[in-house]
Amino acid sequence: MEARSPAAAPRPVAEVNGEIRDFMTERAGRPLRPEEQEQYEQLLAAWTAAVNSEPRAAV
Repeated sequence: MEARSPAAAPRPVAEVNGEIRDFMTERAGRPLRPEEQEQYEQLLAAWTAAVNSEPRAAV
């Protein structure tokens, strides 16, 4: 996972989704270690930022 500063522009949602999928696939079948849990939480924060930065369609 590439380290990014908090001020960096959010990445595309698909990119972060792929990282989360890869991360979890590599750890399938076992609980996350504490450092992995921290990495996972960082990925979730990146995903949230990406989703929140996407333009929303007018309803």
